[in-house]
Amino acid sequence: MGYFSVGDSVEVVGHEDGFWGSYYEAKIIKQTEECEFLVEYQTLEDDDKNLIQDTVDVKYLRPVPPQISKVSSAKFKFNDAVDVWANDGWWVGRVMQVVPHKHKYTGSDRTRVFVWFDSTQEEIDYQLCKLRV
Repeated sequence: MGYFSVGDSVEVVGHEDGFWGSYYEAKIIKQTEECEFLVEYQTLEDDDKNLIQDTVDVKYLRPVPPQISKVSSAKFKFNDAVDVWANDGWWVGRVMQVVPHKHKYTGSDRTRVFVWFDSTQEEIDYQLCKLRV
């Protein structure tokens, strides 16, 4: 497989019931088959607080998206595709509404973004810091 190598940071798509539409940060530990890798999740732990390792088919991997230094509410419009950080992973959704708001005393940005998730048929509001494009 020419796309991924041992040591690469990747994201693994949730491919079991209840996890569709989510991505989890992982590091490739080794290649186990031609199209299969052993990964260690960076945010998922077992009951003993050890990082979980799993063997994953390459079709469930994607490169880590580039970091964007600061997310501005002006960048988001109705129906934009976004990832939302929730439950130890990135969940794919669509922007339904952006509600700008400044903190009464500090003036800090408290904008809320309402996101629709096809995987769960829910709309949930989030702070800007929980979103990425």
